[in-house]
Amino acid sequence: MDKGKWWIVLVLVVLAVLDLNPFLWASDKIWMPSLHGLREVYVEVGPLDPGIEKAGLTGKQLQTIAEQELHKAGIKVLSDEQREKTRETAILSVEINTEKQGSSTGMYDYHVLVLYYQTVLLERDPEIRTLAATWISGGELGSAFDQDGFSSIKNSVRQQVDEFLLAVLNSYLSVKSE
Repeated sequence: MDKGKWWIVLVLVVLAVLDLNPFLWASDKIWMPSLHGLREVYVEVGPLDPGIEKAGLTGKQLQTIAEQELHKAGIKVLSDEQREKTRETAILSVEINTEKQGSSTGMYDYHVLVLYYQTVLLERDPEIRTLAATWISGGELGSAFDQDGFSSIKNSVRQQVDEFLLAVLNSYLSVKSE
C-alpha cells in the first residue's frame, strides 16, 4: 500500500475508533438554524426486515419509543390524519437495517439512523418545493439478541431521538443567545 493510501486508512480507523463522523463536523452551523422553532413532527419508521418482525420486533414498538421521547420534550407528534392536513409536515424518520447472524442464533446485527425531513425550497428555483433531510443522527451499529426483546435496538432508537432533541434544544439556545 502506498504512503498516501496508508494515511487515509489510518485516519479512517482512528475516526471509527473514536466514534467521530467527519461529515458531521460542520453540521451544527449548517443544520442548526433549520431546527429552530420545531413544534410538531410526524414520526415514521422505515420497513423492518420480515425476519426480525417474526422474531418479535415491530415498527409500531419503535415508533412508540420515538413518539414517547418527543412527547417528553414537549414536541407534538402528528397523527396520520393530521399529517395529511398539514402541507409543511416535518418528518422524523427512523431507519433500521438488520441482518441475522447465522440460521439458528437469535442474534442480529443492526444499524439505526434517525433523519429529520422538512419541506425546502430550492435556491435556484424557489417555486420548487421538495422534502429533504436537514438533520441526520450519528447512527449506531450493534448486535441485538431476541431473548431480551431487542433491548439494544430499542435503546439505540431512544438515544438517536434524544440526539435529535438535543440538537433542537441547541438550535433554540443558539438563536436565543444571539
